[in-house]
Amino acid sequence: MLKFKRHLLLVSSFMIFNFFLFFIHPFFAYAKSISTPYGVLTDLGPKVRNISVNTSRAAMDKKGNCYLYMILHGTPTVLAVLDLNTGKVKKTFPLLDSTAAWAMDIDEGGVLWIGGTNKGSIYRFDPNMFSFKNFGNQLGGSKEVAIQDITHSNQKLFATTAYGANFFSFSKAKGKRVSGLSPLEPGKKFAKSIVYDQGSNTLFISLGAKANLLKWNLSTGKKEHILPLKYQSETYIYKMRIVNQYLFARMYPSEKIAVYDMKKKPFRG
Repeated sequence: MLKFKRHLLLVSSFMIFNFFLFFIHPFFAYAKSISTPYGVLTDLGPKVRNISVNTSRAAMDKKGNCYLYMILHGTPTVLAVLDLNTGKVKKTFPLLDSTAAWAMDIDEGGVLWIGGTNKGSIYRFDPNMFSFKNFGNQLGGSKEVAIQDITHSNQKLFATTAYGANFFSFSKAKGKRVSGLSPLEPGKKFAKSIVYDQGSNTLFISLGAKANLLKWNLSTGKKEHILPLKYQSETYIYKMRIVNQYLFARMYPSEKIAVYDMKKKPFRG
């Protein structure tokens, strides 16, 4: 059995299901009265704007304040920042170009990055400054419709897309895409999830359907498929996480977890 010590608070999308959050609009913002032969009809307007959570991540700012970041499905999709010390929503930010989003990552400075749908916008929330920015459409000039996942290095974000299983990199300093959109493998529709191992300068990218796992060493340029045959009947790897020397891969639709030892290089599970 593998045992790991957790040094930071971690609340991930693996652990949060069927969570609903309602935003009630003030009556006076929408109320419109119309006189009819039967009396006065009042349009109260929408009372619920976002009702379900697409995904979530938890992290701390530089002062040690703990936040849960939730992506709330709707038009537009909303980022909700929940203060875990008080249990209250501290602020919400609309993701104006997206009706859904599930690509999230938190960099070494505690900054949250989000990849959206529809136009493939990238968003940044900095809890240290409590500032939010939309960097706009990153999928221009392509037929791709959504960012599926993102991961980070010191200087860049790496992102994957649907429905052509493309890949691109984004400069955090420049605030824009700094590579072309490149198909990772002919015939694949999804590059569903991606993680970066800084120690080996290697990306691990889930492809589908059917499932495969691409290991891409950015130093040498070498690419290889490493997913065992018994998992290749899955649709794709839904989510991945790296803890110490281990890569955890959650399969879809079976929900099985496979564990890859990045040093010894066998799969377990």
